[in-house]
Amino acid sequence: MQRFSFVCVATALFFGKVTHSCFTYDQHQSIIIKTGSSFYQECHCIEPGASVNNLKWIDPSGHEIQEMGLDTKLNVYTEKQARSISLHIPQLSKTISGPYQCVTTHQGKKYSSTFLIEAYDPAYFVNTTRKQYIIAGQDSMVHCHARGETEPLITWYKEGEEDESVQIVNNDKYEVQDRGLKIKRVTDNDNGTYKCTASVLDTGEEVDRLINVEVILSPIIEEIRVTPNTSVVVGTTVTIECIADGFPHPEYIWTKTSEKVPSENITWDQDINAITFESIEPSDQGKYECKASNIAGESKKEVSIEVLLPPTILEFSNVTALEGSTVQVVCRVSGRPVPDVKLIPNSPEILTDTDIIFDHKIISETENIIVVTFTLAKRSYEGVYYCNASNEVDSAEEEMYVDILYKPHFEIGQESIWGWIGKSVNLSCEFDSDPPGTIEWRFQGNDVETDEQVAINKLLNPDPTPELFVPFTIDRKSLFGIYECIAKNEHGKSKKSITIKEAFAPPVIDNVKLKEITASSVTFDIRGPNITEGPGVVGYTTEYDEEENYKITSIHRNRTWSVERPYRVEKLKPRTKYFFKFAAINVVGVGAWSESVTVVTLERTVPDPPIWEEEVKSMELKAEAIGNVLKWKVPDSDDPIDTYYLKYCPVQNENVNILVDLCKEQTIAPSSQINLDYLEQNTTYYIELIAHNAQGNSSAADLYMKTAAREESTSPLTAEGMIGLSLVVVVLCILALDLVLLCWRRQGLIASCYYRKKKNRNDDNLMSRDKKGLLRDSGIATAADDTLKKSHQEFEYNKTTGVITGKHSSV
Repeated sequence: MQRFSFVCVATALFFGKVTHSCFTYDQHQSIIIKTGSSFYQECHCIEPGASVNNLKWIDPSGHEIQEMGLDTKLNVYTEKQARSISLHIPQLSKTISGPYQCVTTHQGKKYSSTFLIEAYDPAYFVNTTRKQYIIAGQDSMVHCHARGETEPLITWYKEGEEDESVQIVNNDKYEVQDRGLKIKRVTDNDNGTYKCTASVLDTGEEVDRLINVEVILSPIIEEIRVTPNTSVVVGTTVTIECIADGFPHPEYIWTKTSEKVPSENITWDQDINAITFESIEPSDQGKYECKASNIAGESKKEVSIEVLLPPTILEFSNVTALEGSTVQVVCRVSGRPVPDVKLIPNSPEILTDTDIIFDHKIISETENIIVVTFTLAKRSYEGVYYCNASNEVDSAEEEMYVDILYKPHFEIGQESIWGWIGKSVNLSCEFDSDPPGTIEWRFQGNDVETDEQVAINKLLNPDPTPELFVPFTIDRKSLFGIYECIAKNEHGKSKKSITIKEAFAPPVIDNVKLKEITASSVTFDIRGPNITEGPGVVGYTTEYDEEENYKITSIHRNRTWSVERPYRVEKLKPRTKYFFKFAAINVVGVGAWSESVTVVTLERTVPDPPIWEEEVKSMELKAEAIGNVLKWKVPDSDDPIDTYYLKYCPVQNENVNILVDLCKEQTIAPSSQINLDYLEQNTTYYIELIAHNAQGNSSAADLYMKTAAREESTSPLTAEGMIGLSLVVVVLCILALDLVLLCWRRQGLIASCYYRKKKNRNDDNLMSRDKKGLLRDSGIATAADDTLKKSHQEFEYNKTTGVITGKHSSV
């Protein structure tokens, strides 16, 4: 039997073995190839005389595989050469994999060489990025998932220095899982390059994936910093900064969480991690959340912003009410924090009125209100009221006016005044009312006929005014009577009654008594008359004279006193008889004179004893630098006091014995005080004081007195010593200055005296040595010279002998 040699050659990715065609036996071979690879197999007839037309390729479905044409594209095709036929699969897939046969026929029998081509998918990585992050401080996963024809085996390595790889096995740090590598308690040392190797045991395929692992830090918000503060005044520029730590650097998102529905109106500007309110508004108050996030996670933190508002007075209006009605004054204010509110009336006494009710309450987180209810409005409530609101931002104040309307009101409803003939009377009808009212006068006379009364009323009311002038003359006595002033406005009317009564001068005084008589004065006790028809007594007058004058003339001396003054007449003659008449005085005039009162003055006497200003038996006076004085009242005396006699004696403190031997006496000119500085300190004295006039001495006024010890001065020098010391210092300063001028410029008082004496002494020496009188002749002035010679002469002075000679003299 002849054998044919069949050769199959796989090019590109696979090369087959040489087989014999025209062969008389079958050949079978399995080939496993990765999908997507190309396949080439050659079926070659090497026997002599064999024809290539006897060879063909059959696909897995049993069909002959066609040759590649010029205009066709086939997934599987054949090519014939001179002695072979080749199978071409440009891109292998599982759908076209299967048994491919190279078939030949010999002597009527079919022979084949079968190639079982199995395609498999290559291993590949799923959800495995080349850069992954793990979170510091946590257990993190490095993901690596591979797929293949069968489940791949995953092996992990960590790249070290110099490209050395260290295989990772399960331990306390690492745990290899199906989905990746779990790294426990991640630190910065876990940064680096990891290699994930996927191996398919069935195909022997192995793929690697290098993963760059970077350790990241989940954001942690350390602080939210608010500048200037979380509580700010409206209009302030506010910056809220979110300070967070994390890697990679987190991104920041700000939201206002206090709003139920997020507003699209953003009132702030964001710059990376901070937001800024250029001029914060009341609506910006609330809670703000900062969310810092990166791929490792996120962190949130809130901060509350309070927008402070200065006080604003929302309601405080003027009020007008009718007297007796109920009225309210409302002061409503707003601000943040809620302001304190005070309502200040025009008069503090209003606050204590039981007809006023105060209601004060906070009505919201920003509003406060105070309501004052006047249950019975009074005219005293009228005036300015102040509403004061204050909080920590500022204060505000407004004023309003409460106007109480009322009918005309008179302070005095009835009034009686006096009038008399020759006196004009002004009647006042002043009243209060709001709004202003009008007036009307009415007259009701005493015993006046109706016609006359009507005529008077007509005269009063053509143009009535609040002031009515009523003149009283002899012929107008009918004007005395009752006058009514009626005032009215839209709220009512009021009436005032004024009675003008005719007044008279006081009646005769019938109650005069002698109170005291001296040699030169008389004091009376006068009780005024009971007056029923006129104003009260305002004073008294007296007319008096000596008995002889009283009989021969009607012109006498007089004296007038106001009520309650000492009724005393002075400068009378001793032992003289006087007649006195008295009359009472009121605004109408002087009343009638009383009957005469006879008074005889007394003989002149010595003065009364002096009376100490302090009526005590003993006293202690402070002895200070400025002298103290002992004062007394000048006693009564018919003749002027011309002298006081003072006697003072030291006293033993133990038994109050007067040391008579140490007594001293002193005469004092008329006075009412004495200086006590000359008395010894801390010593008890017995003092007597006697007044003297032309009639003699008064009895003595005495007292015991203890002088106090003087307080020691804190200054070591008295005032005189200080003045003397100051003068000494001034003289020494002048002397020192004069010595300086003497040494420096040869000037001053000392220099003038010194050089003047020296010059005089030199002149005297020269004159005494001028035996021949040459200096006198030469014109050197002396006190006795009458003339000076004008001729020119020259002289020489011998310092050894002191002789002066002519310059050319032979001497």
